Amino acid sequence: MSAMLDRPPQGPGTPTAPPANAPLRTLRELPRPKGLPLLGNLLQLDALRAHAQFEAWARELGTPFCVWLAGMPMVVFDDAELFQQVMRERPHLYRRGGRIR
Repeated sequence: MSAMLDRPPQGPGTPTAPPANAPLRTLRELPRPKGLPLLGNLLQLDALRAHAQFEAWARELGTPFCVWLAGMPMVVFDDAELFQQVMRERPHLYRRGGRIR
């Protein structure tokens, strides 16, 4: 799976608007927290407080960032406007993990 984004790496406090000529990045080029082989970041998440861990990683890594959960990559955004822009401009690069019921 290779997702591309129009954003250069960003840290906390950097502007969210990407430059028009920003290079595309692959999923593996996104910043990500250190994890374990095979399990990735799965053991770092408490089901009841996962949102707090995602917020902490967003402060540390910027947005977007990637986590790996038992071999499945997940791109995380903490900026709703950026997420909407990416989904509008490149919807074909992302897929839903399962059906919504």
